[in-house]
Amino acid sequence: SAIADHLFTRLVSEGMRVHRGAIVTSRKPVLTKISKATLFFKTGARAVDMESAAVALVADDGKLPFFVIRAICDTSSRNAPLKFFDMLNPDGSLRWLDLIATVLHTPTLILSLLRMGKSFHSAIAALRTSWRVQMKHGFSSLFDTHYKCSPK
Repeated sequence: SAIADHLFTRLVSEGMRVHRGAIVTSRKPVLTKISKATLFFKTGARAVDMESAAVALVADDGKLPFFVIRAICDTSSRNAPLKFFDMLNPDGSLRWLDLIATVLHTPTLILSLLRMGKSFHSAIAALRTSWRVQMKHGFSSLFDTHYKCSPK
């Protein structure tokens, strides 16, 4: 879309490493390198997303423009242990007692947790930078350029 083209150009011009392509939706986390590679082979998708499809459907129903900016913290080159997800509540918050029990039971997970934490913080930093780039250029201009909206 024209909005995605414009956004992509802005981010690249600011020196951000940006990838563009299809995203596949999954109801369950895709955790292993093999399952990620298989999904890519079957779909060609550059990433797996579990949240954005619902928003995309609502936007489509309302004939509204929609794009997604995602920052990836569990890349295709890394396995993400299922135990990570066993430590999370449905809202994504951490169950601290489960974390402590899991680490005591499987201390080798500490290194994986630290790597995942570092990747997560890098992903959050990339999203912040992306947002700042959009604010610097005027986020609303992204839509104003391509969609003329008038009050009813």
